[in-house]
Amino acid sequence: MNGQNPIFTAVVIIAGVIGGLFVTLSVLLSSGNSLAHLCFYLLIGGGVLGLIAPRVAFFVWIFACAYSDLLKRFTIVFGDVSKRDLHYILGITPVMFSAIVVALAFGGVAGAYAVRQMHWILFLVGLAITALTGLIAGLAGGNSVEAVMQGVANGGLYSLLLFVVPVLFPYPHQMIKIFRFALWVFLPVALYGVVQALQGFLPFEIAYLRTGLSIEIKQLLTNRVRAFSTLNSPTALANLCAAMAVMCWYLARIPRRVGMAAQGRLSWIVALFMIVAYLSGLVASTGRAGLTVLIFAPISAWCFLSPMRTRLFYTVMVSIFLVLVTVSPWLLDHLEDANLWLFTKVDSGSLAGQLSTVGTYSDRLSGFAHVLRNPAAYSLFGFWSGSYDTLQAGLHHHDILSATLLRFGALGLGAILAVLTWTLHVLHRKLQSTTDPEVKQLMALCVGLGLSFLITSCLAGNILLVFPLNGFFWLWVSTAVLCTLPAPKPLPQRAAGSTGLDMTSMAGRTPGASRFSPRRA
Repeated sequence: MNGQNPIFTAVVIIAGVIGGLFVTLSVLLSSGNSLAHLCFYLLIGGGVLGLIAPRVAFFVWIFACAYSDLLKRFTIVFGDVSKRDLHYILGITPVMFSAIVVALAFGGVAGAYAVRQMHWILFLVGLAITALTGLIAGLAGGNSVEAVMQGVANGGLYSLLLFVVPVLFPYPHQMIKIFRFALWVFLPVALYGVVQALQGFLPFEIAYLRTGLSIEIKQLLTNRVRAFSTLNSPTALANLCAAMAVMCWYLARIPRRVGMAAQGRLSWIVALFMIVAYLSGLVASTGRAGLTVLIFAPISAWCFLSPMRTRLFYTVMVSIFLVLVTVSPWLLDHLEDANLWLFTKVDSGSLAGQLSTVGTYSDRLSGFAHVLRNPAAYSLFGFWSGSYDTLQAGLHHHDILSATLLRFGALGLGAILAVLTWTLHVLHRKLQSTTDPEVKQLMALCVGLGLSFLITSCLAGNILLVFPLNGFFWLWVSTAVLCTLPAPKPLPQRAAGSTGLDMTSMAGRTPGASRFSPRRA
């Protein structure tokens, strides 16, 4: 263990006490919303934590993904809420994550982390995706700085998990513990969603919705409750609960044996309780899109373990999509009749009625019928001027394919599909060549979860821009990529006589392979 300088440690403690007192007095004496003022310092603290202790900050980031939106609603209790106050709260997670990226990048240059050439390539890929989403958001938002920042935070920022995950957690078995941690963190989120569905919104939640700062104000106008728990929308709750239920099933299937994977498994009793809780949260949200994840994620994860089943899966999926596009006008004409028939069987205002109604699928099918089948919607480079808004208003759509076609044109959509196809081909080739059965199942699960989010975005609106679904999507993709990388070489141990804080354990440095190696675990 590294020796620690007592003078340096004392200085750090004193500085921490002084900083804590300053923050406390600043919050108590502030004239605005005191909770938002506190969140401003939490934003700064999260950034500092990400810089000095990336591994700790990563776990805190997962926790913040679950509860930051609830913190936003609590601000109404402490006075008036402005849009700037929300920036402090919503900025905690992206600032903390950005600090983690910066710490790992500089640590890799300095030799504190085992960053290889492939890691830097993934870093550049993440930067390119982040910059591209910021550029697109800026062009679409009139070159507004706020539009660029929002586009980066909701779009490409978390693609840098492609770099963060392999550096911080270089062995695939470590990610099993990350998933288990996430399951426990988000379990109260699912349960709180059930409470919302049964009891309705609490007074402070209603007061916050009345401010108009949330799109869920529409629930007050329709006089019905679609639970969204501590997240920002029922869509986020539905899809996240579905994905978490699938991960519970996976962690319960890990064999009982000594090893890193076994340390992250769930007993079947705990797993069944969690699955029931997450499925209850899915039902409470009344989000039918989550059913897509619940169905396709486990099926695809099973199919991807076999080359023949993989080819069969993609053949069936492409066939179903082509059939949907072909018959979408007929389905649109008969959806209302089906909806009226269902209302004769169940009360439209009940939970069963909300779950069974099919009228809202017209939004999903509109893109297939009015955009993908419409020659006027096709252009080489997309519509970037005012014609895009006019065309978008005339051609209603609610899927990522139609939106991409209108914005980027046939060449843009073709390029994106080509990159996606090549990426899936590489991942599947690596998956089939993996000899470790546990790593192979983990990779199949992550590819299946990520692909289920893409399928949902094609059928029920783009959920890849919904927080925290965007973060978990890239977490699964980065884990799948991690499974394809070779084990890292150990870093040299620090000198025994060095002074200062033990940054090896504090910052998550990996000094040797033996501690986390599945062969030695």
